[in-house]
Parts: sequence; structure tokens; C-alpha cells
Amino acid sequence: MLNYKKRPLQDLKIGQAMKKSLKEFANQTLVHCYHYVVEPNRHFVEILMWWTLHIIITIAAIYIMMYAWSSFTDNPTITTLESQHYPIYNLNFPAVGICSNNKISRREAENYADFLMKSERIKKSYETKEKVMEMIRYFGRIYDPEERGKNEFVRFQDILDDVDVNQTTGSFELKQTLYRLAPKCEDLLVRCKWADYDVNCFQLFETRRSSEGFCCMFNYAKRTDKHTQSKKAYKPLGIGRTMGITVLLNLSTSDYFYQSKSFNGATVLIFNPQEFADITSGGVGIIPVQAYHESNIAVQITTKVAEREVQSYSIEKRECMFPSDNADEYNGDYIYSDCLVKCKLKSVLALCNCVPFNSPTNFHDVPTAHLPFCNLDHVGCLSKYRVKWLTYRPRESIPGLELEMEDGLSCPSCYPLCSSSTYNVDSTSAHLNFFYEYASSIISGFNDSEDLTVFSMPGMTFLVILAEFCLYVLASQSLAS
Repeated sequence: MLNYKKRPLQDLKIGQAMKKSLKEFANQTLVHCYHYVVEPNRHFVEILMWWTLHIIITIAAIYIMMYAWSSFTDNPTITTLESQHYPIYNLNFPAVGICSNNKISRREAENYADFLMKSERIKKSYETKEKVMEMIRYFGRIYDPEERGKNEFVRFQDILDDVDVNQTTGSFELKQTLYRLAPKCEDLLVRCKWADYDVNCFQLFETRRSSEGFCCMFNYAKRTDKHTQSKKAYKPLGIGRTMGITVLLNLSTSDYFYQSKSFNGATVLIFNPQEFADITSGGVGIIPVQAYHESNIAVQITTKVAEREVQSYSIEKRECMFPSDNADEYNGDYIYSDCLVKCKLKSVLALCNCVPFNSPTNFHDVPTAHLPFCNLDHVGCLSKYRVKWLTYRPRESIPGLELEMEDGLSCPSCYPLCSSSTYNVDSTSAHLNFFYEYASSIISGFNDSEDLTVFSMPGMTFLVILAEFCLYVLASQSLAS
């Protein structure tokens, strides 16, 4: 047994006192191996070895703690399963947009040509109605910017600025003209069913703008300009095919005058009813439907919900935003797609000094009231930067995406919502058999000589996942029956 002579600490110098205290601690502590470094009979090399080992272990422990803390602060959220039962009344039925691939109606183009032919300048410049019709076709360049024929359509725009003047504004109104030329919902929508009940289509649908132009919209609850109002979104009524929406469309291929897609039909957009229907934002499902076909659309809804504790972290750390973040810039609630659309709108204003006719204009901090809509004069600029506005630059550099990083639109202030619902779509399609004994009642009374198509989107089944602390709830709901 070791025996030490005890002396009062106050009789020792500070250095000696600390040395004595550390020596007694090492000798008396229950922590393994510390007494080896203070035993008087140990060889110097052995003591040095033990000191070196302790220093290495201490450094390793500090490194592990720092690494663990850094990992936690970089990724402070976790996701776990809470329940497989989630009430569907907490979800919104998705918004549905039906957009004809025909952007200019032949009938409406003829009517507009008749109107323009009343002008002496138009008659002098183009002589015949057929030539005026060819000029009207150039309005398709607004949807698909291309410089081919630029001299002709720029000259046509110059004439329109003189002969087609709105009495209220005193200038040519592009948005009104494109709406005038677009196929009308009353021609496109033939029959509608909601929850297996026949419903007047115009009680469900209205004409609204999207990135695809003018579309027939169902359950579109978002306000996009001073002429529209926000409203309450429909809720799912139940589970199964009969609990969704079914629509019979008349595609009227004989009325096609400017076709934006390579097939006769329509494009169905599925998206969150509280967000703008902008395909480039990544939150819009796209389903092509063709004439003489029946399409069944299944929608999988993924819902994530973040606890309020997440908001205590900086936006850069959590990499997401709450609706209350920057709410004043977005009319009360921040929405990710709104941020991307506003970022794109600012870029168009800066580069081309015009407002896209299909863009929302209700951003308080983006003045658009005194700027013209992008018309045929702006097609050259729109074509030049088209690729830039179709892609967004990734927030972090990703190997293999150098070209996208260079050409994409940079929106560093836009973060996804911490709590949101996304709609992922899948579809099946088959030829429409009008003479099948058990064919859907929605096509009764029609035959295969008409350009009809049916699409249906059933009610939802679902699975819900919840997270604990800093809680992200991941809910996966399938709208397939």
C-alpha cells in the first residue's frame, strides 16, 4: 500500500498544490488506468506511454463529440412513423386543370380576322382574309417563343397597336386577344360527374390562367390577380373511383389552328389548389389525354408537417420556410411555387421589360401595372432566355449539372415549405369503346364519330407517417381506388 505524508494545501505554492491535487485525483479516481501515471515505481517510458494514450483518447473523445454536435446542428430534424390512420378531411382534393393542346381556335381566328379586315390598313397590308389568318397564327409564338418569321410578326404587332385598340386602356390588349382566340371551356367540357353525381360542368370549372395558357380549372382556390378571389378548396368525399371527378371532353380537332403539342388532345394538370399552376416549379403533375381514349388518373399525395420547434432554427439551417416567413411579400402566406414564379417574373421584367400574360401579378413588391404584357414585339427576347426560365439553378453545386448551373434561373431566397402537400400522378389509358355493353354512362348518347375523351380521378386511400421532435410528418396518400 502506498503511504503519503499529508501537508496542508495552504502551505504549498499554487503549482505544487495543483500537482498534488491532480496526483491524488489520479490515484483515488475509479476511472481506469489513471493511477498508472502517478505510481512512483513506474518506469519513465511506461508513464510516458500512459500519458500519450490518455492524450490520444481525450483528443478522440473531443473530436467525436464535436462531430456529433456538428451533425446534429446540420441535420436537426428526424422523421419517424406515427400512424397509418390520417383523416382525409385534413387534405384538399387536388386542383385539376384541363388545357387544350389547341391554343388558337380556328373559328375564333376567323372571327378575329373578320374584325381586323374592317381596317383599311389591314386590307392594304394583307389584302385577303387568308393572309390575315396566317398572321394570327403567329400568336402561337407567345406560347412557344421562336424567332422564325420575326420580321413578319413584329410588323403585324405594329399594325395591331394601331388598329386593335382597347377603348379603356388606349392600347392593344394581348391578354384579352389571347383569351378571345383560345378554345372555350363551354366547347371543351361536355359532361361532368362529381362523387358519381351528374353536375353542371360550369358549377365546377372556370377559365383560369396557368403556365399552359388558358385552362378549364376545377378546385383552383388561389388568387392570382385583382380579377380573381381566393376560395375554399374542395375536400375529398371518400375513398374509391365514384368519390372523385369524371369529365367527358370534346377535343374538336377540326377547330385546331395552333397546336402546342405533337398530338391531338389535352393536357391535364394536377396540383395543390393553393399554388399557382406553373409546370417549371416542379409541383404540377402532367397527364396527356388523347381523343377516343379513357384515362384514369391516380394521385399520390405526400404531406409533411413540421413542428413549431423547427422554426427556432435559421432558414439556412432548416432549409425550409413556414407560411409566416416573409408573409408580407406573398399576400399573407409564403408559398414555395409563388416564390419561384415571382423570381421568374422579376427576371422577365429585368431582361425583356414585359409581363407574361399567364403570370400571376398580385405581388406587392413587383410593380407590373404600368408594364405591357409580352406581345409579338418581345418574342425575340423571350426566345433568347427561354431555356433559362424553364430550369432553376440548384442551390448546391452538383457534379454533372454544370450546364444547368450556368443556364438555370437562380432563386436563392426560395426555400420549400416546411409543411406542405405534393401531388404525384400516374395514369392508365385505353381506347374508348362506345359500343361496349357496360361502357361508362358518361358517354351514353355519343358515338365514335366525335372527338371525345374521358378522364377520371378517383377518391383517395392513404397512409400516414409522423415524425417525433422537429417533427416532419410524411403522409403518403394514394388517390387510386
